[in-house]
Amino acid sequence: MKVSESFETVLKNRDLKLDKKDLGDGGIAFLGLYSEGEAEFPFSVVFDDSEDRTDYQITYEGIGNGKDFGLDLFDVLYSINRLNQELVAYYTLLVDSDGELFIRYVGRVTPFETFTLYELLVIGSKIASEVRRTLLELKDEN
Repeated sequence: MKVSESFETVLKNRDLKLDKKDLGDGGIAFLGLYSEGEAEFPFSVVFDDSEDRTDYQITYEGIGNGKDFGLDLFDVLYSINRLNQELVAYYTLLVDSDGELFIRYVGRVTPFETFTLYELLVIGSKIASEVRRTLLELKDEN
């Protein structure tokens, strides 16, 4: 059994519908959108499909843009460092060159460990929400 087949079984058992995309050369992406209140976070799980151990990456985007929070670069970087130490657990909060904030987790999985991958995906949605909430509080303080 391949990782993608095992992961699809877990998703089906949990009634979570994600779009599956073939990336070519054995690459697979599962894409979704997590909504909480007015906030929406596009997310993806990407890996090379395998019957053995393979690396994967979970990414949550749409957390916000440092510029939109009215914070200068120092405040954004300071906040990212603090949140990485205190809040994001398994994930890492990052900022791209445009100021867009996202969280990412990188790990390894076998076809027999895909429930753990699912659990980390669920944890990521909560972390993305909490990071956004924390940044909105910082915006209100400024």
